[in-house]
Amino acid sequence: MKKDTLLKKIKDLSDLDKHQKIIDMIEGLPTEQLNNEIIGKLARAYINVQNYEKAIEVLKSIEKDEKNTMLWNYRMGCSYFYLKDYEKAEEYFLKAYNLEPEDENIKDFLMDIYINLSKQVKFGEDDLDNQKKALNYALKAKDYMTTDDKKIECYSYLAFLYNKFTDYHTAEDLLKRAISLGRDDLWIHSELGYCLGELNKLEEALEHYLKVIELEPNNIWALSQIAWTYRCLGKYEEAIENLKKVLEIINEDKINDNTDEKIFLNSQIDWIYGKIENDEKLKKELEELKEMVNTLYHPS
Repeated sequence: MKKDTLLKKIKDLSDLDKHQKIIDMIEGLPTEQLNNEIIGKLARAYINVQNYEKAIEVLKSIEKDEKNTMLWNYRMGCSYFYLKDYEKAEEYFLKAYNLEPEDENIKDFLMDIYINLSKQVKFGEDDLDNQKKALNYALKAKDYMTTDDKKIECYSYLAFLYNKFTDYHTAEDLLKRAISLGRDDLWIHSELGYCLGELNKLEEALEHYLKVIELEPNNIWALSQIAWTYRCLGKYEEAIENLKKVLEIINEDKINDNTDEKIFLNSQIDWIYGKIENDEKLKKELEELKEMVNTLYHPS
């Protein structure tokens, strides 16, 4: 089979996602019809059928001649990426990037690689070295953002890290950038609401908690945060109303085994009770809430 005919057939099969047929066809060719280009397409077909180890094996057979080409490094990088060997994938994609720095697919892979490398770093609250390592990987990801969707992904992940490291000002900026680019979901509003609450920007935090409730009306965490925020703002009736909603959901869903939640609810009720002084109506409501908490968490 002539080279041009073979390449066209490979392309046609690839367009139809017939990757196993490409493998069978190339592997059935006589040795004299094989060249580096055809072998490279065999490796690509193995990647497309998710046999990444075999793709690496095939690519290594032409490494001597192809190791300084973008396409060879790209395919090696893909194979290691899907095997979740992100350090190896980084090595090959950086070579591909140096050869073709404007290629958006390479940049997308590099961004994903650095976010995944960051996620692999385990750290505790006082583990500053590993916190820094995780953050440095995430900051590298920022260098390879391409589309708005990729920027949203990167800003959101960085904001998540900065929130964990209690750098709420930086987290706020990044979360607002992600929202300005079009992210509008439960996670982003939950994260920003929490961040703003920690910065004592309570009215603004409340706006985002209320957006969470628009998206998921029975979100106990958000309702609890709304109650806490109203309490901090001195809006006790609104705080009590949201505590009632929390208890109604707990009662309806039979969620009564969370000790931390019980402590939180009782602390909110006690705190408000100590502030309202002569408002007997609200005091009665709080006493009823307290009784409901104790009944729900210690059912008879």
